[in-house]
Amino acid sequence: MENRSLVGRAGSGLKDINFNPFYAISTVTRFLKSLSMPRSNKPDRTTKSPVKRDDQEEMGIIIINDYDSTEEGPEFRSGSSSSNSSTGSVKQIPPVQEDEFFGPEKEEVKRLLLESGDTSGPGPGPGPVIAIWGPWGLGKTSLLKKLYNDFKIRRHFQCFAWVYMPGAGDFETRNIMQSILLQLEPSMTKKIMEMSFLELTKQLHSLQQEKRCLIVLSGVRKRENWRMLSVALPPADRTKSKILLTTCELTFALEIADTAKEISPLDKEQSWQLFNRIVDISSHEDAEKTMKEIVVSRCKGSRLAIAILAGYRNSTTRNSSGGPTDQVTITSFVDDLKSDLKEDPTSVEDAVGEIVSLSYEKLGDKLKECFLYLAHLPLEGELHVDDLCVRWVYEGLISEAEPNPMKVASHYLVELALRNLVQMLEEERGPKIGSFLCCKLHPLVGKFCQSEAKKVNGSKLTSVTVPGLPSDSKGYQIELSSDVESSRLRSLTFAGTFEPPPEIMTSKQLLLDFRAFVSLRVLEFYGVDFRGWNLPGLEIGGLTELWYLSFQRCYLENLHPSVGELSELKTLDLRVEPHCRMSVPNILWKLTELERLYFPVRFHCGDDHGSTTSKLRLTNMEKLQVLVNFNTRVCDVLDLVAMSKLREVGAVVEESHADLDSVLDTACGRVRRLSLQVKNFNCYSTAKRSALEKLLTCGRLRELNLEGYIRSLPQQITISKKLTEIVLNGAELEHDPMPAFGEITNLRSLTLCNDAYVGERMDCVHTGFGELRSLRINNLRKLNTWEVEQGAMPKLLSLSIEKCEKLVMLPAGLMYVAGLRELMIVSMPKIFGNRVQVLEGKEGEDVCKVNHVPRIIISSIQGSPEASI
Repeated sequence: MENRSLVGRAGSGLKDINFNPFYAISTVTRFLKSLSMPRSNKPDRTTKSPVKRDDQEEMGIIIINDYDSTEEGPEFRSGSSSSNSSTGSVKQIPPVQEDEFFGPEKEEVKRLLLESGDTSGPGPGPGPVIAIWGPWGLGKTSLLKKLYNDFKIRRHFQCFAWVYMPGAGDFETRNIMQSILLQLEPSMTKKIMEMSFLELTKQLHSLQQEKRCLIVLSGVRKRENWRMLSVALPPADRTKSKILLTTCELTFALEIADTAKEISPLDKEQSWQLFNRIVDISSHEDAEKTMKEIVVSRCKGSRLAIAILAGYRNSTTRNSSGGPTDQVTITSFVDDLKSDLKEDPTSVEDAVGEIVSLSYEKLGDKLKECFLYLAHLPLEGELHVDDLCVRWVYEGLISEAEPNPMKVASHYLVELALRNLVQMLEEERGPKIGSFLCCKLHPLVGKFCQSEAKKVNGSKLTSVTVPGLPSDSKGYQIELSSDVESSRLRSLTFAGTFEPPPEIMTSKQLLLDFRAFVSLRVLEFYGVDFRGWNLPGLEIGGLTELWYLSFQRCYLENLHPSVGELSELKTLDLRVEPHCRMSVPNILWKLTELERLYFPVRFHCGDDHGSTTSKLRLTNMEKLQVLVNFNTRVCDVLDLVAMSKLREVGAVVEESHADLDSVLDTACGRVRRLSLQVKNFNCYSTAKRSALEKLLTCGRLRELNLEGYIRSLPQQITISKKLTEIVLNGAELEHDPMPAFGEITNLRSLTLCNDAYVGERMDCVHTGFGELRSLRINNLRKLNTWEVEQGAMPKLLSLSIEKCEKLVMLPAGLMYVAGLRELMIVSMPKIFGNRVQVLEGKEGEDVCKVNHVPRIIISSIQGSPEASI
């Protein structure tokens, strides 16, 4: 699972659906139950990659859950199932096309994108930079998404990247370029992560000349940011690529773009149609007429304003359990709304602010506090939902005296999302594709939040983010503003990645006396490269009130022993950069209050004698609830026995079936969710076969990454239906595993790689893989034939076929997988790639099978260059 922080970044392989508000608000239960899943520390797709957002034509808040009905978790339903006309129900409608809600600029920009300039010299074609401008809230991002996922545009360009551009304080040119390249060239992830700034610039410049790339930059605001990024953009007469961006200012758009198009606000009919898509009040003619007047006059044609107003309306039709209520009629709602919204706003920003203010005022006191907590985050900042809920609890916004504080926090987050005050973000790629793990604020909502927070807190902030630690000085003296009172500060975040120059690698020091922050409960370093910095260990060790300490995405090779002095610490997040190997001193056993412990991907025990073979002590951790990246080579598996409150575990087991048995015994006894990576597990002995059976039948296991020789799946068992993700590596199964895996009702992601199956034929029956979203088959060297029956894999979104050199053709059944978004064909024979292409006007034999797929990528085909259709 992805590793995210509460800090705004260049972007994140997610899609943002919330302020495209057509579809019914639905199935909140599934989202709530997924909040507390343990997260591993896989490398971010794009550092966390710039947000590449696939358009979802279904609108509103759609929330996915991996839990089944038998597990613990909060139950919370929206009013989407209600059709009670007296309340004005939330409509449940099929996905709709948005084209009717865009002006002529959509087709104009589409034409510009599809037109090709003369790359051999100055020509009549349009320049590579196209800007869409207009104020926040009119739907520039919605228009971008519509264009970005347009079928013809997807087939025209070969590579795609989407970046949400951060503000000046959060802008890191290297991160942005790295993020773009990771999306354009996902097969080069490892190489790109190691590139210097100059290498990134050259590679990005060259790639745009070699291929047709579409790069979307959402929210370009600062001229200096654009200048730093533009060095990687080739001249218009030497590129096949296009840059599509949004900005708020016309003068800025004209300055940086070859073509600038203004986005139009919705007209009166469009505004009302959009609102009416979400809230149905057609059975109340008088109220409908008044409501239409309010929507048209107060929303100023802003999609954002309409979405929040509709969300506010929907919130009034639910009771405290989330179900519909008859107590608030549509008539009284409209009368109250007319009274509350007294003056017509003069601008879109004023319209959004007024409606956000109205929705905010109707929140309960505790929910208001939780909403205002988001004020200290950078605009466009992304929040991982479980991180946010934990911090709400740790900062006292939700009482720990509650029977289940995280459940309460989950309900609060859902309520904000149902009101469209918080936008939910969807995973667009990878094994979690289709899931909602992150959220963020729209910039206009964020501005209101910041303004209101200062009023409530008496102009004294209790949470502060310090962005962009610089690399051009030997020390960094943090000057906190007058809005910050050190003794009241409860949350402090340091954000931003930098590349320290070699000449000062050992001389930089963070000049900040943490001892002044006597009330600090949350301290987060995000994306900070500590090579060249001296971490103020003793001062951090003196933070006796600290509950939450995080080093996500940092480069930190040595954890300071003084962390062991943080006697009240409840969460310790050590998920540094995946390629960074951390030395962890043997002090964790001192943290007796710890509830959540996240180890790095790569770490070792650094004891007092400098040994790297000792194991970490994790005794005295009776309160631990979440444990991620627990490695049996570094930690003693027997320490798990004393962790009586352990509920969620992510573990790595290497070779030892005895260690695997111990982990499974602990899981079966009390753990609610288990994620396992099992390495070098070759089943040559009876003991290991027995451990394999125990593994596959474990009802607590959710994610399994199994590496090693198996030969055959156990025949006398039923594989647990609770599994959501399986990676099988080098298993050398002799019999087709698809019938068995297809019966796992909750399976969402399946990867078979490196001869996981050594048979020649693979079959997916019509009843199989009902929930599968992601399928990857890689290096199955003997696979010759693959059949997919109609009805199989009905929810598949992403399919990748790599290095299966004997596979003759795509299965015909793919033509029935209507929702398939992406097909990747990598390192396959040329004849296989030709079957899905149109060459010299002639369609390949498999084109009809995948003609409905928006994005088909053909990469590293043997005997031909990369292609995309």
